[in-house]
This record gives sequence, structure tokens and C-alpha cells, in this order.
Amino acid sequence: MQLETFSSIKQKSVAYEYEQVFSLSDTLQKLKSVQKEGVYFRGQAEGSWKIYSSMQREWIEKELNKRFVNYQNFIQKFLNYTKIHFQPILTKYCKIITDISIFSTFQHYGAPTLFIDWTSNFNTALYFASLGKEECLGHETDSFFSVYWIEAGKGAATPFNDLVYLSDILRDGASKMNMATNIHGNILGTNPWNLANFNIWKEWFTLVEESEDIIMEMSNPRCDLQNGAFLYSKEETLPLDKIFVNKIKTWNDVPETNNQLLPKIHCLDIHKSVLPQLKYYLEEHNYTKESLGLTGENFGKIIYQNFLKKA
Repeated sequence: MQLETFSSIKQKSVAYEYEQVFSLSDTLQKLKSVQKEGVYFRGQAEGSWKIYSSMQREWIEKELNKRFVNYQNFIQKFLNYTKIHFQPILTKYCKIITDISIFSTFQHYGAPTLFIDWTSNFNTALYFASLGKEECLGHETDSFFSVYWIEAGKGAATPFNDLVYLSDILRDGASKMNMATNIHGNILGTNPWNLANFNIWKEWFTLVEESEDIIMEMSNPRCDLQNGAFLYSKEETLPLDKIFVNKIKTWNDVPETNNQLLPKIHCLDIHKSVLPQLKYYLEEHNYTKESLGLTGENFGKIIYQNFLKKA
């Protein structure tokens, strides 16, 4: 099986709120104009790539459906394997070991997860977008690299956007659990830590801020350097452009559906002729492999490879 890609600009312009730029100055001007609190950026080195999680890529490209019962079974087995065999490593990087904190750590140390990286700093996104080849070969989309951005909503308070923070859901749930405990005592299901279990939070489509310490306690050295947030996708094979599909401008545009309201992702395609100038700009502003914590060990990769051998 292969991941879906974009072979034409027309395909991308339909899938996203789409723009193109052909200079560094236009790139920076555009990204500065949209950066604000609640906006998150993602850089990708090839314009043809769609947005998948690393866990999706493993599942699709290695046809792991032939080996595991289903996608959820694959994920749960990997989580169980790490908890049984790698407690000392997890304790070193996770303040508290939960499913969420495990994935948060693995995201930065080489193992596949259900999280998709975003950052509140567009320069960090530009760094990751700059890592591709300068040649413009193949489809017309291969002449570009891309920066995407999304904006978090607040559920009912902002009806045009149901993309909410997982921490808000957990905080609300913990409050209700504490109330139940006060009334009924410590009955099954009233422990707030249960909310950080994959079997519960897998049902949501949410943003996970890496600096947030409520319940999951998920700070680790690399994510702190990247101003990071994760977008959690529970989907097995769908890229984000097939999930963020609503084009919302007014109340009349709100679809009559029970699905989450997720507006189209913004995409800025930057022509690869800009890459030499962009790389010089990033180095001058100290956005490097070292400053973003991308050097050193990738123990997560080794753990995952061992899992595939033994699971």
C-alpha cells in the first residue's frame, strides 16, 4: 500500500485554503500576518506530501493490517509492550507514565505515534519544511515545499471550529470525576488518571499542548525547544485534508451533521528556488538541528523495532 499524495496544484487548492509564494520576503510577511495565540504551524519538505501521523505511515506502508487484528490493536499492543519492557526509560522522560506522555516522548525520539507535530512558532515549521531537496522533479507539486496552519477553537464558544485542547476536556472530566468521588466515594471510573488512557481519549480529535502539565505531565527536553503541540488523529488511513473539510464563513455555512466541525487547513506552498535563502535566514536566526534538540539518541526507534520483532 502507498500513502496518498498530491500530483497537481489543482488538487491541493481544493483540499486546503491555498496560497503560493515565490520569495522569502513574501513567505515571512504572510506567516507573520497569521501568527497569533491559538494558531499552529507545520512544515513539510515536499509539496506533494499529504499530512499523516507516523503511526498511519507505518500501518499503511508496511501493510500491518495483515499482521495485527486492527489499527487499535496495533497501537494498544505497542503501548503495552513499552510499559512492560521499558519502565526505566519512560520514567526518565515522563514525569508521570500515561499513554499520552508515552506518545509525547516517543514522538521526539524516533517511534511512530498517533500524534502529528505542530508548533506555535512558524520559524520552527520553516526549519522542518527546509529539509527537502532543492530539485523540482516529477509532479508540479514537487516544485514546492509547504507550511500549513490551523487555529484552535473552543467548542460551543466558537461554533465555526470544534478543534479543542485535550487539556480542556481532561480538566472538565477531572472536575466531574472529583464531584462523583465526593458523592459516591472511590468507585470504578472516578480516578482522573483514567482520562489519560488511550481507550478513552482515542475517541476525540484534539490538540495536545506539550507545555500543559494537567494529568498527562508530558514535558520532555526536545518538545520544549520546539514550541510544540500535537494534533491527535484517531483515523486509520485518512490524511488530514480528508478530515478538515468544512469551508465555514457564516452561520449559514455550518453543515447539519453530527461530525466535528473542522475547517479546511491553510496551506502556503513556497517555491523551492527560495530554499538557499531560507536556509541562510534560519541559520542566522539560530534555527538549527542543535537548537531544536534534534541531535542525540533516538531510543524510541530502537524500542519500536524490537516491538515489531517480538510482538
